[in-house]
Amino acid sequence: MSSHPKHHAGTRLHNDHVIYGVAFATALFAAGLVLFELFFAQALPGPALTDGALSAAQSKAIDTILDTAKTFTEWAVAVIGATAFFLKIGSDKDIKISRTDLAFASGIFLLCITSIAFWQMAMSLTADLLTVDQSPLTNDRWRRLFAYQYISGLAAICLFAVYVFQSFWMRIRNLT
Repeated sequence: MSSHPKHHAGTRLHNDHVIYGVAFATALFAAGLVLFELFFAQALPGPALTDGALSAAQSKAIDTILDTAKTFTEWAVAVIGATAFFLKIGSDKDIKISRTDLAFASGIFLLCITSIAFWQMAMSLTADLLTVDQSPLTNDRWRRLFAYQYISGLAAICLFAVYVFQSFWMRIRNLT
């Protein structure tokens, strides 16, 4: 690399464009999640609860689903922390963080945030449905939100595993 001032200015300009691009993409993603919630995660007219209340079995089923979803959310938060810790370990050992590392970390963060957002939408829809005396168990949108949460969370965990394997593989390969 050159120590020429124009080279440094070009690199800084490129980095600024990358930062602006990431910020713009993040804003679009957040707006997409908000729109998705506004148009998809809303209670629609549907069948009312029998006798205006959940049965004991329905209540237990909803509690089980909500507890499982909460666990997926906790896993998503843990994967975010593990990814950040993994990046920090590399930087503490003076290992250059590559574009591949950043791509994996970005994908993992995006999937985890998506999983958490679907959980929040499903929780909100649960409250909305129960407020209008509808059973969440018979609501297709409610079930899909939890499926999307699970799929995005599982994808984040899998991508993290691939990232860790790839990182160790590259470091081992560079040692030989």
